Amino acid sequence: MFTNGGNVLFKDNLDFGSGGIIFDEGHEYNINGQGFTFKGAGIDIGKESIVNWNALYSSDDVLHKIGPGTLNVQKKQGANIKIGEGNVILNEEGTFNNIYLASGNGKVILNK
Repeated sequence: MFTNGGNVLFKDNLDFGSGGIIFDEGHEYNINGQGFTFKGAGIDIGKESIVNWNALYSSDDVLHKIGPGTLNVQKKQGANIKIGEGNVILNEEGTFNNIYLASGNGKVILNK
């Protein structure tokens, strides 16, 4: 679990298998990947937290986003996303191949 906000830099491809990334409540995080990819069970973002995602999600998997916080996606992913709750902001045209809303609590915001 990431706490208290801050910057995270991927220096290699990450495959968490059935594990995911959890972000606590009320903070801002900047995730950068410099061309490296993340693959795992998904991302859980706490209430009133913002995750600025400037990394790549593995193109052979579906990114699952849960939690009431906001995922702010900065670049085209080449993957699919499934949203359970909270906000997902898309800043690139065609950010995800397909977008699935898994419940009535998720919201997609198009910035491009």
